[in-house]
Amino acid sequence: ESENIEVLEIDFNEALKLIKTGVIKDAKTIMLLQYAQINHLLR
Repeated sequence: ESENIEVLEIDFNEALKLIKTGVIKDAKTIMLLQYAQINHLLR
């Protein structure tokens, strides 16, 4: 199986913008970011 994985380190607010604009489309990534925000895991 050939899967391209790209790791990006970006600010959380920038990640939210990328979700809103459709740049981030992966459901697992979106759910992880939402989980982190809801459970106050971000500082």
